[in-house]
Amino acid sequence: MCNYCRVIEAINEARSVFFYWGLMFFGIFYLVAMMALFVYMNYFLKNRKHYVEQVVRLLRVMILLLYWIFFMPFYESFISIVNCEDGVHYLDTSVTCYQGIHIFYVVLCFIFLVLLFTLNIIIALLYNET
Repeated sequence: MCNYCRVIEAINEARSVFFYWGLMFFGIFYLVAMMALFVYMNYFLKNRKHYVEQVVRLLRVMILLLYWIFFMPFYESFISIVNCEDGVHYLDTSVTCYQGIHIFYVVLCFIFLVLLFTLNIIIALLYNET
């Protein structure tokens, strides 16, 4: 039953490179969009004439989706970039491990993994009540 809820496991079984990279870049885009909305919200809290209620609602939905649905797929996607077999990436065999573009992807995924953990800790502390 648990294998059905793990997105990266389904991608691995299907051997789908397209969905693997799609999930990873969707996670990066989602976190960048959240950070942009946080920055915009900080701006309009300082300047009340630019206040937009839809931004707060959108950010609330994005936070809930990140905390309850997207955390594990994003985490597995970001961590799986370092999974190598015989000197190549385990799923995308065109990527040689720890050379060229793979180093960029590892650093990028590490940065967004730290951002994901940071956001998750903040969300857990602010939105969960005992």
